[in-house]
Amino acid sequence: MTDIIRRPGEGGIAAVGIDIGSTSVKAVALDGQGRVQARPTKFRGLDAISTSYDTRTFECQHCENRCAVSVVHVGDTKAHFGDTCERYTVRDAGRDPQARSVPDLFAEREALVRGFIDDDDAGADSRRTVGLPRASTLHEYLPFWATLLRELGFGVRLSPPSNSRTLELGNRHLPAETCLPIKMVFGHVAALRDASVDHILVPSVVTLDDPTRTTGQVCPFTSAVPFMARAAIDASILTPPLILGREFSHFAEEMEPVLEELGVAPTRLRGAYDEALAAQTAFRQALRLRGESLLGAGFTHALVVVGRPYNLFDPYLNLNLGRHLQRLGVLALPQGFLPADDVDLTDRGERLPWRFPRDAMRAAVYSLGDPRLHTLLVTNFGCGPDSFVQKYLTDALSDRPPLVLEFDEHRGEAGMVTRIEAYLDQIREQPPARPRRPVRMPRPPARLDQGPFYLPYFADHAYAFEGALRFLGARAEVLPLPDAESIALGEAVATGKECHAYAIVAGDLLRLAARPGPREPATFLFHSTQAPCLLTQWGEGYRMTLAEQGHGHLRVLDTGGGQATVDLFGMRGVTQLWRGLVATDLLIGWLREHHRDRQVAAPPTGSERAPGPRGWLFGG
Repeated sequence: MTDIIRRPGEGGIAAVGIDIGSTSVKAVALDGQGRVQARPTKFRGLDAISTSYDTRTFECQHCENRCAVSVVHVGDTKAHFGDTCERYTVRDAGRDPQARSVPDLFAEREALVRGFIDDDDAGADSRRTVGLPRASTLHEYLPFWATLLRELGFGVRLSPPSNSRTLELGNRHLPAETCLPIKMVFGHVAALRDASVDHILVPSVVTLDDPTRTTGQVCPFTSAVPFMARAAIDASILTPPLILGREFSHFAEEMEPVLEELGVAPTRLRGAYDEALAAQTAFRQALRLRGESLLGAGFTHALVVVGRPYNLFDPYLNLNLGRHLQRLGVLALPQGFLPADDVDLTDRGERLPWRFPRDAMRAAVYSLGDPRLHTLLVTNFGCGPDSFVQKYLTDALSDRPPLVLEFDEHRGEAGMVTRIEAYLDQIREQPPARPRRPVRMPRPPARLDQGPFYLPYFADHAYAFEGALRFLGARAEVLPLPDAESIALGEAVATGKECHAYAIVAGDLLRLAARPGPREPATFLFHSTQAPCLLTQWGEGYRMTLAEQGHGHLRVLDTGGGQATVDLFGMRGVTQLWRGLVATDLLIGWLREHHRDRQVAAPPTGSERAPGPRGWLFGG
């Protein structure tokens, strides 16, 4: 008998030792009090393969993936590896009664969606067909669009499930490098074109309806990809720009060009819209009721799986996450199955402008009310907004840190399963952590008495802000140009998933915080935006960094061109700021026009600083 001892700790998954020739192995784990707990394992020892085993590989022909599947025979036991859809490995795991007793809510949601799509009637008569890509925002709104089109008299064709050919088609038509979900949009549109549908509907969604707001923003790539696909793929692609969550009259106005293209009378839209809205509502209510019924059942632990629908519910993009979780015997509650619409996000990502990340935060914060629930964040490589969502989740779930799975074009399912198994072991064997209060600092009020103000040199226009503040009688200073030191400081606290400019400005902030001398209260001021850009999240990220490093004397104020700017400057100051910004543009244009042929000197480095524009234009 050989013992494998696993110690609790960060991750808590490393085996200390093993006799590889052992035929009887017992796993021994130490609980939070240091007590030994033993349990049998399924490991048969290497003696089991010393006499009779064989391996072979074959190419599966059931779909476009053409997976190379390996089969290992050890005595009367057979195991498969390498099948992307798990056609064979699921059969192996099917013998496990625990896995069979756990529902797969990912599959249940797909079946529910399919109930709104009637592929059989697409082309069954003389009606024209409209294709819907199984990608982007349509993943969340398929019941709505399928019902709307059917009520308008069209057949509906859904693109095939994502596979390697979908990605190949997407890469073939992609005009520039993008994240994986955008590539898949191109692939699904191309697949529908090859299916000879009459039209392909890819709405350019600007905002979505949001349970706690009038609208929620989407990623700029998501809004732009319909037009990118239309320019790259030769097909009839309908791309209505939509602001969802408003009254029907706005929707009718936005859909008018589409109705004209389809030859549909505008008077038919209202009835179809009402039916479509009812279908989408019924879809969401069905998910919610199913989740609530499971929450009332007896279970020890469950995973709340959050993210963007096109990552959560595309088995190809998330490496069959739902099936793996079911096979591991863990209940997974995907985002949308929880009654989280009324969750208050105040001080927990309230300023997130994007709808789907807000949904993820609401579901994760909901889990705090149930000690059985733990959060798994699904994201994809290169997603800037999710880099901040991850910060907020880690902070909000401080006593129950989330598991983050980031996917790209690699197909390493074994590594993903190992990470999930490690996380589940940590949940089951670790004692409950002591709750930790969130470290974030509140956003300061936009008032002149919060000075002195320090501004990063984000452009020459920083001097216009400095001049307007001085015009109002406040102390203000534009910081020196970033150098190697500030970049190094910023990169040390950034994750690398934010834009590079975020790290540079973070370095300016930390260098300011470390200035010698008395630590007088001061405000680090930079101008944010009201657009769905990462810039909207910089202030929150910087406030978290300052709190974590104990720089309580500094405040971070990010004005976004809206009411916060007016609150700080007042109308007199805003007028002066506008004059300064316009003057800066004019001066830069004049310099370019009159000095285009002159050699431009290198900018000063270190503590040296080029004197900024001063005088009546800026109020300095």
